[in-house]
Amino acid sequence: MEKKNKKSRLWVNILGIPLLISCIYFGDTSIHLGKDFYLPTFSLFIYIVMFLSMVEWLNLLDIKSYSLRAINLLAIFFIFYCLAFASIDFQSPYWLGLLFVIIVHGLIISIFHILVLTNNSLLQISSSIFGVLWIGLFIGSMIVVRHLEAGFQLTLMMFLSVWICDTFAFIFGSRYGEKKIIPRVSPNKTWLGSICGFIGSFIVPLIFHSYYPIEGFLLFDYLLCGFIFGLFGQLGDLFESLLKREVNIKDTSNILHGHGGVLDRFDSLSFASPVLLIFLIIKYYIS
Repeated sequence: MEKKNKKSRLWVNILGIPLLISCIYFGDTSIHLGKDFYLPTFSLFIYIVMFLSMVEWLNLLDIKSYSLRAINLLAIFFIFYCLAFASIDFQSPYWLGLLFVIIVHGLIISIFHILVLTNNSLLQISSSIFGVLWIGLFIGSMIVVRHLEAGFQLTLMMFLSVWICDTFAFIFGSRYGEKKIIPRVSPNKTWLGSICGFIGSFIVPLIFHSYYPIEGFLLFDYLLCGFIFGLFGQLGDLFESLLKREVNIKDTSNILHGHGGVLDRFDSLSFASPVLLIFLIIKYYIS
């Protein structure tokens, strides 16, 4: 069984990593085939991640109502649509549309529970609203980051840095780590692994600083990005571990054979991306 899992993991890496890097590279571009076609490669990839993550979230909550599931999935689609066309300077009307979708979703979910469902209403209403905010806005924020002028460098730097952080944390933590961070949340995570992962998260930003600089970025900005990826990436991982511990499951699904579910792979990025976006907004549009 372990050998089969390792083989599945290997094939997911061989096929998935080049596909993901290709999506980051092409972004949302126009291609010329006789006439221009708009091909939102990266945005569609993130939408698939958002859709599958919401399905996993609804399964985790054991929400069986097809109507309730449809309402949440529709909210994810409309949030994606708004983010795919919004600009970071907040002058776009799509930001107002985003706020509208979030409010209407909360109202519809609440009314639906009042009129149709009565069991566990508080839990399901709050969980549905939270799931849409977490998956829709947090994961969806990667679309806005990629749309920036330096979006390719920023997005690639974030993905690679979070991956290295996770890899360092796993290797050093599993081999040499002893003291656990929060055993009741994640029994396998150690202080040594976390510290090594945090240090490793600075490697990619410093490489970008030296060999692939981002216009307007100073050394401090790269170090701050490393800090964001190392700290908030690990917090996202711990956060999802807490949720899974609540419902006593190991993985959110088995869609990525050997790697668990989509939420398992994007939990770190779901916390790192919105914090990175806030930093970029402050840097470029407020300061």
